This record gives sequence, C-alpha cells and structure tokens, in this order.
Amino acid sequence: MKTKSSFPLKLTQRRNIAILNSFQMDAERLIVVTKRIFQEYNFRTEEQTNSVHFIYPVGFTTHSGDNELAGMRTLRKGTIELIELPSHTIEIKSSINLKHLAIIATGIGLVFCFVGYYISESGWHIKLIVFSLILIAMILVIGRKSIKNRVARILKEIVEGASKST
Repeated sequence: MKTKSSFPLKLTQRRNIAILNSFQMDAERLIVVTKRIFQEYNFRTEEQTNSVHFIYPVGFTTHSGDNELAGMRTLRKGTIELIELPSHTIEIKSSINLKHLAIIATGIGLVFCFVGYYISESGWHIKLIVFSLILIAMILVIGRKSIKNRVARILKEIVEGASKST
C-alpha cells in the first residue's frame, strides 16, 4: 500500500487489486462493497462514476448525549476512487480531508493557551504558548496517524469484501 504524504489538508493512500472479469464489472462490485462498508460505519455515501464520496454527518440534535462527541470526529469526509491501471489491476485510491483534524487541534491548543494564560503567573506566558504549539503539533501527528491506520483498515476491508463477493 502506498501513502502520499501531503500533510496540510489531505491524506492519500492507495491499494491495488487484480482485475478478475472486466474493469467495469469489478469496479461496480468494489463500489457496492465500499458503500456497504462506509454505511456500516455510519457514513453517508454518494456514488459517482468509479468513485464513492463519503461524509460523516454530525447532528447536534439529541438531548440524550449520543452526539456529544460526534463533533470531535476527525475522519469526516473523503473519496474512494477506482482507477484502471495498464497492468490489469485496479488501484483503489483514498483521499481524506484533514481539515477537521487541524481545526480540532488548533482549538484545543488555543483553549489550553488562553486558559493557562489567564490563570498562570506572568513568567509562564511564553512557556504556555510554546507548550500549546507543541500540543497542536502532537495532536496533528497522532490524529493523522490514527486516520491513516483507520483508512488502511477500511481499504483492507474493501479488498477482502470484494474477494468474498466473487
């Protein structure tokens, strides 16, 4: 599995699978499996030609607390695209948007910095700023690694699900 490391706002991973019948037949089977897997994880899916867009809908409407942590989800939207390669294989390419991870990391770092800034002694202000920047960087790195591992598991499930449905 190949991973493209363009950290700013996208994470791209690729996985290849051999074409068994024709590209169109195998792509249709893979799209059905992909949609089923994302729907099991409560993602909303939208099918387009040889790709599936997925998004995790966040609704803050319940009063029971079910959706309290839904706003903190970092894997919210992305695309799974199927590309025909000349070597009689299909490349499954995932592109994940990391914008929500960056927003959450920055928010947590800023809250820590502001709260610490107003309740600490004046000598700690610079240290708090540095620590909050380190905290933001740690959240970004750990969150990106977590998202990368989760998407790798989903891609593995897609390949295994397509193998089982033949």
